[in-house]
Amino acid sequence: MRLGSITRTSGALLVALGAAWCAAACSSSDSTGGGSGGADAAAGGAANTGGAANTGGAGNTAGSANTGGAEAGAGLCDNPSDRVAVDESYPVRDLDGDTVELPYNRIARQCGLDCITEPTDEAQSACAISCLQDETNHAVSEGCTSCVIAAVLCGRDNCLNYCLSPDDWDGCVRCLCGENILGVNCMATKYEPCAGIPSTTCPVD
Repeated sequence: MRLGSITRTSGALLVALGAAWCAAACSSSDSTGGGSGGADAAAGGAANTGGAANTGGAGNTAGSANTGGAEAGAGLCDNPSDRVAVDESYPVRDLDGDTVELPYNRIARQCGLDCITEPTDEAQSACAISCLQDETNHAVSEGCTSCVIAAVLCGRDNCLNYCLSPDDWDGCVRCLCGENILGVNCMATKYEPCAGIPSTTCPVD
């Protein structure tokens, strides 16, 4: 099973994951359009096209989380099946081989971490989507899953330090919901426009 790091992640692995992410994301140049808010038209995949910044992908797919392209896939979770499935819990195996029940969004976070060493945004997104579908037995459609992973990759860019720890889910959620240095709410800016339904991840005041 892919969720081999459901249990406590070692300090060495946290450092390695952070270094791997930075190697893939920190060195992105303006000419590729990766790593920053909405990509411009010259970089390919402008915001509202759905493509990642350096690919100019088709407009009917959810864009990479840091390119602003998810809006083109609006409504991908807005159906009875996906509305229920994104709020369910699913059985996964931990490192000891024991089965534990985890909410869908926590499995999504772990899939994002498991795929963080992939070399590009597209590769990380594809890996995480495949992981999440496999771990939940395809309970959520692939289109809706891509919306969830768009938010996860936004969390990679804005909340890595908070979301690396398996013991601080609440801190990860608060960060994803806007409590980060740039005030980016990944659920409101990435998941909801793509999914077409409200997120139930963020706390309600």
